[in-house]
Amino acid sequence: MRRSVHWVVLAGTLLAAVLRLYQIDTLPPAAWWDEIWFGLRARELLQTGDLVAHYTTNFGGASSGPAYMSAAAHLLGFDTVWGGRLIPALAGVLSVPLGYACFRELLRHDTRLSLTLEEKRWAAALTALVLSSILFYTTTNRTAMEIGVAPATALFVIWQMARGAFRGKWGGWLLAGLGGGIAQYNGLHARFVLPVMAVFFLLVLLVEKERGRLLAGGAALAAVGAVVSLPLSIFFLNNPEWFSARAQIVTVVGPGLRYETFGAMLADNTNKILRVFFIEGSYDPKNGIPGLPLLDWIQAGGFLAGLVWMVQSLVRSTTARLLPLWMVLVTLPSLLTEGAPNLGRMIGIVAPLAALVGIGWVVLFRWVRPRLPGIAPVAIVLVLLSGCYHSWRLLRSWPSVSNLYANFTAEPVDTAATLIEQAEAGQPVYVQDIPELETPIVAFDFMLPGTPVRRMDFRKCLPLPHERPEPTQILIIDGRDPQTPALLRDIYPDVRTVRSDLDLWQTSGLLLEIPANASAPPPPNRVEAQFAEGIALLGFEWSGAEVRPGEALHLTAYWHVTAPVPRDLTAFAHIGTGLPDGTPLIAQQDHQPCLGLYTTSQWQPGEVVRDGFTLTVPPDAAPGTYPLALGWYAWPSLDRLPLLEAQDALPDNRVIIGQVTVAPP
Repeated sequence: MRRSVHWVVLAGTLLAAVLRLYQIDTLPPAAWWDEIWFGLRARELLQTGDLVAHYTTNFGGASSGPAYMSAAAHLLGFDTVWGGRLIPALAGVLSVPLGYACFRELLRHDTRLSLTLEEKRWAAALTALVLSSILFYTTTNRTAMEIGVAPATALFVIWQMARGAFRGKWGGWLLAGLGGGIAQYNGLHARFVLPVMAVFFLLVLLVEKERGRLLAGGAALAAVGAVVSLPLSIFFLNNPEWFSARAQIVTVVGPGLRYETFGAMLADNTNKILRVFFIEGSYDPKNGIPGLPLLDWIQAGGFLAGLVWMVQSLVRSTTARLLPLWMVLVTLPSLLTEGAPNLGRMIGIVAPLAALVGIGWVVLFRWVRPRLPGIAPVAIVLVLLSGCYHSWRLLRSWPSVSNLYANFTAEPVDTAATLIEQAEAGQPVYVQDIPELETPIVAFDFMLPGTPVRRMDFRKCLPLPHERPEPTQILIIDGRDPQTPALLRDIYPDVRTVRSDLDLWQTSGLLLEIPANASAPPPPNRVEAQFAEGIALLGFEWSGAEVRPGEALHLTAYWHVTAPVPRDLTAFAHIGTGLPDGTPLIAQQDHQPCLGLYTTSQWQPGEVVRDGFTLTVPPDAAPGTYPLALGWYAWPSLDRLPLLEAQDALPDNRVIIGQVTVAPP
């Protein structure tokens, strides 16, 4: 019989692996904003080696645990937008044998229970089986969020505490402290393992006789946990405002808001949480199928039977007392915040919930078997049907949820992937980057670096396609920059709108395509010159040919890229030549193009880059006429870029583009 139980646990573990790892890169759509944000933090962690206890953000702070989990996935070769999902998925798989081990340990030493040893084993095995497939838990394990590891952490910690309390295993106390300390880095949801641990310790302390040994074990647990969580504790001691910053954001009540009083929110949340088990589930598709209750009717029967068993056993059973307290404690994050029933915030209920279902199934079977001797095959079929139902819901119903794609903000990921594919195929692609966005487009930040896609702030630098044989795609953050689309439509009357409704999460995007062979507008002042390394001058515009001492001349050069530029070069503009046989050099400006936002090594053939200069004439400059010259050099050698052809060239690789008159003051 014991071997059969182990086969059930093994089968449940394999099922859990399939349901959590199959198509993990596309189901759910890759990827939720938070997943990619933690992926970016993971990259920073691996690049800099700087260990962070807690992140301060404009959305209430973020725990560092998910970043470390994503970093682990990246080290394993999963440096993708969905790579961070690997660790929560594996934690979900591991929770199946952990569920069996935890409740096997609890029930085996609960000697006053009416269950036989065989029934206890089966109750633990069926608990593990529920954990393997129950829908709201499998969906949570498939996202790179800290909530996905919370149940496995709690199961491990309670299992180790039970080993320490019931069997005198000092290693159990130490491992429980380690797990509890690490959990503090995984966010508010995982931190609720601490009150569960405290409740379990007190329950055991009330019934066990060797209290001295228990107190010593508890002290060892607390010491290990305190050492492990010390960096986080120090952070919160130095920055107490961040301890509850996130909770304050999601618990806002008052006149004119969704809830005017905290009591009104608490009452509404309680009603929704009680309904979630059998009547009406959460409507957030990130946690499952909107509106679908947590339990199917087979699990619901076991859960109700488990509740009856729990009530009947409260007086004599530590496990029966632990389970309801465990459920209530881990429900608090959802109960005390907006948006209940938020299954992500109450994900910790899955372990005690599964235990009550597993125990209830055993209790029901024990009651029915004498009355219906042939019930065993039917019971097996029913349990299998329950697992199949949740598996089918995960793999068939959940992907078909109409707003799943939108809720996972997958459009930025798909857009980035499409643009990268087009750029790698040789089509020029530009994507706008607006640094001051309160909510950055993290999919672009994660996916576009290192690809041929060019990113820049078009308000400061807008390359213009010019006689390019391929069409050019330009993605504009029109939610923050309405001027650039109007400018491009004015310059290129044949511009095509590819997408006008891109949902980039809290901002919008517009994808335009400039047709092949389109010409950029000529500069107001035509001056042609050809430099080496594929840089040609088409002309310029300026604030005027006359300037007074102390005033500035504003100049924009029109550079045409004729070939890939192999290195970053510095452009310069001079008023005066500074040559022995010429005029003195009275003003100059040197810089990398476009304020350094678009250096020459990023330039692509077939574009015109407009680069602005501001040349301030000294107050003591002598009146007169001075040449205005442009050129390029390499840093740090200061070697000038050869000037190959020009209408008016200086001998030191500068081209004269006009004459500036410094008027008398």
